[in-house]
Amino acid sequence: MLKDLDTSFISAKNADNSKNYVAVALYINSNGEGQHSGLLINFNKELKLFHFTSREVLIEDFQDVYEGTWYYYKTLDLIHPDEVETFLHHCEQIAKKSTPKWALVFDGSYFKEGVYFTNSGLKEYTTCVGFCINVVKGFLDGEEYIYVDDWNASSTDSWRAVYTDRFSKMLDKIKAENPNITNIEEKFLKRITPIEYSVSAFLINLPIRKTDIDPNVAQMQGYVTLQRP
Repeated sequence: MLKDLDTSFISAKNADNSKNYVAVALYINSNGEGQHSGLLINFNKELKLFHFTSREVLIEDFQDVYEGTWYYYKTLDLIHPDEVETFLHHCEQIAKKSTPKWALVFDGSYFKEGVYFTNSGLKEYTTCVGFCINVVKGFLDGEEYIYVDDWNASSTDSWRAVYTDRFSKMLDKIKAENPNITNIEEKFLKRITPIEYSVSAFLINLPIRKTDIDPNVAQMQGYVTLQRP
């Protein structure tokens, strides 16, 4: 059970800027759903949102762009306040060099000095959640943050049922752009939801496994639903 959820996972409009931190961020839509994920970075009392919008990678001043909207956050305790300046530089390098395409792909990739690395051979595909995982993993020198291999193709089923045509077009495009890689769907197509990613901020033992996240998803979803605008 997630402890102190109501005091640890709080609205970014009430963000504490008195200390440096990196945090998991969640955008909650009017249906009470976790719709989008990012990383909040507070350094020297300046709050930035670093995220992949599905079209581009952005690092933005939070107060100017998002203040008052429904972003909630939980600090990532695995990144020490003394490391936040280095983490911000890590993100700035990625923002300059990364040009991902949106797709439900999790292949264990990560960023180092702004450069994208993967052993799968796939081009750079990701979701907003996958992007954040890759950013944190790279900062940890490639150490696993969330063990993405615990998820499989069945994790895309609910999304695929709603967006059937979009899923088919996405898969066809990936196969066309990576003709030498076989079993793409079985190996790499999966979905880690924004809610699952948010749960990870409360867990400290790495790598974080799906079995660690699953028992807490319902509690997180219930809390998020109450926060809807």
